[in-house]
Amino acid sequence: MFNSANKFTPKSLQNKSRIKIKSFEVKREDPEKLYAHKWPILHKCILAVFAEQKADYNHEVLYRHVGDLCRKHMEERLYSDVRSVLVQHIANLRQMLDSDQKDTFKFLRTFVSLWLKFENHITIIRNIFLVLDRNYVLHLNGPIKSIWDMALDLFRTNIVQVHHIRSKLTDILLELINAERNGNEIDTMQLTTCLSMLSHLQVYDTVFQTPLIQRTNQYYTENSTIQFQDIEQHSTTNSSADAQHTTIEPYIQWVLSQIAHEEYRATHYYKPATRLPLINTVYQQLVANYSQQLLDFGFESLLNQNKVEHLKNLHNLLKYVHHLDALKSKFYQYIVKYGTMIVKDQQRDENMVQDLLDFKKNISHVHEMCFQNSPLFNHTIKDAFIEFINSRPKKPAEMVAKFLDRRLQKGNKHSEQELEEIMDNAMIIFKYIRETDVFEAFYKKDLAKRLLLDRSASSDVEKAMLSKLKAECGGEFTRKLEGMFKDMEANKTLMSDFLKREDYTSAVSEFDAPALHVHVITTGNWPAYQSCSLNLPPEIAQSQKMYQSYYLSKFSGRKLTWQNHLGRCTLLARFPQCGEKTLDVSLFQASVLVLFNDETKLTYTQIKDALQLEEPELKRTLLSLACARVQPLRKKPSKTKEILPDDEFHFNNRFQNPKMKIRINTIQMRETKKEQEETTEKILVERHYVIDAAIVRIMKARKQLQHQQLLAEVVKTLKFPASFQDIKKRVESLLEREYLMRGEDLSTLVYCS
Repeated sequence: MFNSANKFTPKSLQNKSRIKIKSFEVKREDPEKLYAHKWPILHKCILAVFAEQKADYNHEVLYRHVGDLCRKHMEERLYSDVRSVLVQHIANLRQMLDSDQKDTFKFLRTFVSLWLKFENHITIIRNIFLVLDRNYVLHLNGPIKSIWDMALDLFRTNIVQVHHIRSKLTDILLELINAERNGNEIDTMQLTTCLSMLSHLQVYDTVFQTPLIQRTNQYYTENSTIQFQDIEQHSTTNSSADAQHTTIEPYIQWVLSQIAHEEYRATHYYKPATRLPLINTVYQQLVANYSQQLLDFGFESLLNQNKVEHLKNLHNLLKYVHHLDALKSKFYQYIVKYGTMIVKDQQRDENMVQDLLDFKKNISHVHEMCFQNSPLFNHTIKDAFIEFINSRPKKPAEMVAKFLDRRLQKGNKHSEQELEEIMDNAMIIFKYIRETDVFEAFYKKDLAKRLLLDRSASSDVEKAMLSKLKAECGGEFTRKLEGMFKDMEANKTLMSDFLKREDYTSAVSEFDAPALHVHVITTGNWPAYQSCSLNLPPEIAQSQKMYQSYYLSKFSGRKLTWQNHLGRCTLLARFPQCGEKTLDVSLFQASVLVLFNDETKLTYTQIKDALQLEEPELKRTLLSLACARVQPLRKKPSKTKEILPDDEFHFNNRFQNPKMKIRINTIQMRETKKEQEETTEKILVERHYVIDAAIVRIMKARKQLQHQQLLAEVVKTLKFPASFQDIKKRVESLLEREYLMRGEDLSTLVYCS
């Protein structure tokens, strides 16, 4: 053991002598001599790389030489000498390019070849001098560029940016592009390599892109003019009647083809940033500059021929250049033009609504398939339909009502689903009609006939139609129509009570009174009818009196007016050759036929005296019985289908018909036009009341108002079109009736409370 107080010292260390480790003595070499030795080797190696010859030393040895020089702080001198070698080499390359100036494509091949070799050579040299980049260029972090960047800068400055070389290169590249545009094959490899070089050298925009856009603008300006000349020549040589058949399809196809080719080149040849200005230039020259001509010369033809694909392409082209307003305007004009032709052609009145629906279907198809259901075109279609449908006063509203009347009557073999579709289609046209009061008047008149004469296909369908009208126009619009249905429901209760009365049942059993069914209608809800006098057959007259007595006893203070012209009867007739037949006839027809129970021959005068029926109605009734398709009576003489005072009528003993139940329709003749005129006159009178009410309502709220302001507010309030002249007349009428008076200023109107 050792005492902790004693120091232990190894015996070998107790001697004063020590072993010292010293580094090898390095022989300090003169930097100048070192540089003089190693630079020629590096210089020779660089030249060998440019000459694509095998160097005397491998790259590892050369790399160490560069490192040795950098450690001796010879970086600046080494960098300068390398740059001088590159400058000399690039000067040699320029001489080679200058020698090939005359041959265009040889120049491009030489240029591309020199660039590819230069790029490869600089990559090798950069690797050899990598230590120089790291120890010198990166540490300075200033204006000194790396070997790679310096080489590119020298190549850019001394070759690419030399004016005649730059111009030559730009022209060649643009010639290649135009050659391909004209359908010629080109060496795309050389093109893409050259464009890649310009991108590396950061001169792509100035040397290629800017001239490309300019040349593209020029190219398509010239070619679009040539392409469009055919369309203009076709338009000028054709007559105005054939101008709508001018086709723009070849031009659209050519434009799409050019755009597709430019898109391909932009994707495969150019920098991504080139695409947008290039494509914009193409669209500007081919589409924007000719948008109005395209629409004027060919849009109508495409629509008429239903060229969906071409219309879609035209829409997309115009959308890109923001010219949809021009397309919208042309589409509006087209709809108004052809819609007006349908509405104003009186020969097409009967089929007006169906023609409008077909036209609307075609327009909607174009909107959906070609215009991408754009809301912009939604408004255009709506405005155009409102414009042309209301260009002919009253008639479209009338024809929509007639269209529904024909479809909602019995005898149409439509399912409820089909009727629902028909009503929806009618509502499409109805939504564009401003004169809804005209529609209401005609629809109410036709609905009344369907309900009173039991011609309605379905009560549920009728009510569904009312729901659609109510949803579109509000409850006030359908209030009277709904009242008609309430009357029909009330009649069921009344008739049920009446048929149970003892006086009626005994009359039926004892006196063989005919079965009676009465519709009591409220005057305000139903169309106004003119009563027509008629001497009814005694049996019918007796039943009628019984019901009148019953009704007035139930509702005191009311008055019944019998509308005989709306009555229908079912008669049992016996014919010698075909036996018993059931005849469905009007009350007028029944009254005439019943006269032949006692007589086989009656003159016109005898029938007239017996029935006391107005002469126009009587003649129309006799025509339907003796001169129509079904003839229970025969007229003598029978040469004409005109009823004359000396005509005779005989019971038709030779009557034959295979049906058991036969409906004999009345002949409308010219009364239909008269009825239409009467309905129109009622509409005008009703409008006077509506205008009066609107004026009074406005003046009551405002107390006094300028004359012109009142006219403007009344126009906004009315649901039908009214001219200022019509409103002024109603104002004058109200002034005369002292609802209004003039203020101190004659142009001011004051409400009289």
